[in-house]
Amino acid sequence: MSQRTGSRRGDRRRKTSAQAGPDLFTRTTLDAAVQAAFGESGSQPSAAIETAIQLASSPPTLDPPQSRQIIHEPEPAADPEQTELNEADAIPARMLNEFVYCPRLFYYEHVEGIFVHNADTVRGKGIHKRVDSGNGAMPDPVQPGETGELPDTIHSRSVSLGSPRLGVSAKLDLVENDAQSPGVSPVDYKIGAPRSNEEGNDLWPADRMQLGLQMLLLRENGYPCTRGLIYYRTTKQRVPLDWSPELESWIVQHIADARTTMRGPIPPPLIDSPKCTRCSLNSICLPDETTLLRTSSPPPDLPSTSDLPPTFSLLPSNPRRLIAARDDTRALYLNTPGLHATRKSELIVIKEKDVVLEEIRINDLHHVALFGNIQLTTQAIQILCEREIPISYFSMGGWFYGITRGHGLKNIFTRIEQFRHARDPVMCLQLARTLVHGKI
Repeated sequence: MSQRTGSRRGDRRRKTSAQAGPDLFTRTTLDAAVQAAFGESGSQPSAAIETAIQLASSPPTLDPPQSRQIIHEPEPAADPEQTELNEADAIPARMLNEFVYCPRLFYYEHVEGIFVHNADTVRGKGIHKRVDSGNGAMPDPVQPGETGELPDTIHSRSVSLGSPRLGVSAKLDLVENDAQSPGVSPVDYKIGAPRSNEEGNDLWPADRMQLGLQMLLLRENGYPCTRGLIYYRTTKQRVPLDWSPELESWIVQHIADARTTMRGPIPPPLIDSPKCTRCSLNSICLPDETTLLRTSSPPPDLPSTSDLPPTFSLLPSNPRRLIAARDDTRALYLNTPGLHATRKSELIVIKEKDVVLEEIRINDLHHVALFGNIQLTTQAIQILCEREIPISYFSMGGWFYGITRGHGLKNIFTRIEQFRHARDPVMCLQLARTLVHGKI
């Protein structure tokens, strides 16, 4: 009887692996640290941990220290002669509104591409349906040295403008003639109420930024504009904003600050701010928890924590209970061998041979997990990637193979930091110790 010793493909793989040289991602140092920390039966735990730290602190031979540094090159100065707007690098006015409201929220939404709807955002989206129905048509501006005037009546909705000089863009809800000022005036719609002060109603700083930028873009594109208005739906009031050189300087400075923030790291959360309560990203940002982790010390019962960074501290604290909205979507787990999943319009159809077992709405899903021999059609994969619904692949025993997802997530700085820390044996050991301590 012949005995099978291995396939030719396996032999080639082993041969190629042997010739490939040292593994750049070797974890020899970390393995030695873990063995020293948990494998020495004759040593005291504290002495073993100290030995592990000494072993893990030695620099890896294949990873020079200078290669770990993340260097942010300064951005080139804006070219005043540039005439075309680079849409990929332009900052939308709505994102600058978020920057003034909360720099951390701006970073999450604009840099990392994370956005979550809540009641306020859904309501605002509904209000803008009529505004966004316009075609954006505007009369041509009167160029310097030319004779002519703008039409007596201008009522343009959904007007898109940009500034190559500033690298910003905006979609104006409404542009119309204003009888109280020469030229045109942008009108922006908000669902809330204006800010009240001793002098009466005023604009919130974030709204001031967005409306002021719209006025600046109109002026940069050749339209005379000295006044803008925001219509607050709750109070049904129009609150004006007059143009001034001080307003322009304030806007330009915030644009520069936003570009600096985009280069990272992520800004710290606001401290005990009432803004966090209604923020749609409070369950992701975790403002109180993050602040406590950064500012407090580890608990006294954690052994040998002098080298533990504040990021991994376990804190006895009472942060605000910011309750996230209920997620009505669900995960889909397929673990019966031979199942076949395909797409039909807005449904994922699950079949076994030719028998339809179930039809599930795509909008009801937030994750699809496939265990074992499950077939998923290309059409289904495409629509799931388009809707940013990740697909995970596992063995029948639950061994994770990989994941497929769309390209909407842009959190490159987070990924850089994760990989950088994953290559640091000291950081890996500290994280492992904290996890073990938490479970014990």
